[in-house]
Amino acid sequence: MIKKVMPFFTFVSFLTALDIINHSCHFPTLNTCLRINQNQKMNFNEMKQECEKFDLSMMPAEEKHFGKIRSVLWFRHEYVTQFPLGVHVTNAQERAKIESNTGLHFKNGDKTGWLVYNYLDNKLILVPLETKLPIVCWSIFKPRLQCPPGFKLIYPRLTCYGVITVNQKVRKWTNEDCKHDCRKNKSNLGSFHSVQEHKDYVKKLGLKWDESLWVGTRFQHDSNANKGKDHIAVRATAYNMDGSKWKNFENAFEDDEPNAFYKRSENCVEWRLYRGEDKSYNDLRCGDKLQGCVCESAPDQTNVQY
Repeated sequence: MIKKVMPFFTFVSFLTALDIINHSCHFPTLNTCLRINQNQKMNFNEMKQECEKFDLSMMPAEEKHFGKIRSVLWFRHEYVTQFPLGVHVTNAQERAKIESNTGLHFKNGDKTGWLVYNYLDNKLILVPLETKLPIVCWSIFKPRLQCPPGFKLIYPRLTCYGVITVNQKVRKWTNEDCKHDCRKNKSNLGSFHSVQEHKDYVKKLGLKWDESLWVGTRFQHDSNANKGKDHIAVRATAYNMDGSKWKNFENAFEDDEPNAFYKRSENCVEWRLYRGEDKSYNDLRCGDKLQGCVCESAPDQTNVQY
């Protein structure tokens, strides 16, 4: 079954069954999106981590953003009087630079602390980093994208990834089994394009760096004879079953792979998570059984005006 790792959104209950970039892009022409939760308060570091969970951040202290924020708050969030920014001011020089960059002045005389925009006064203040403030996350405009249930959106290619496994322990899937089971979930056997996608996948799907999964990267049937001669060159001949172009990204394969071990026909690719973040691909016989499958699907774009 598809492993589901779904966040709980306290302010929009009907989204709990969907994996969505959960933000409100009320005004696309203002190039601004917000996620606001007045019912939960966090300090600087907690809020930074909370925003990152939703692929958002805290707003930087740049003059071009403040006029747009004032418009959004005026029309939709008039109850938000203090707008926390993603800036930790550590000295008087940084404070002076912020005044110059934003065109705003400070209301208090503190020289260090968490930068907060006071909407009613149109001024800045500094508060201690441990101050608890209502959650306000920000980004420039993004389409609101929806993945199938149980899938997670991975940047920067904006593709949806899921996993079929039984706690990464039961060795039961051949490569063909994975093709079949992914398709039953309206997806394909998925492929990756960078080590960073590996990291994001493991983190967002709640997996462990343990055991192995099938990925949708393959070699041509006639490539095995050449693997012993020049396995580096053979890496460039792989292809992705999802139709995306294969790129032999840095640190994808183990150093001596692919090798057609004992001259066997190894045309499929095993992702050895137990090897860690780098150099974890191995060519393997497609009929061997592994602990699961990487599935990939395209996101749907929903209405951004809400």
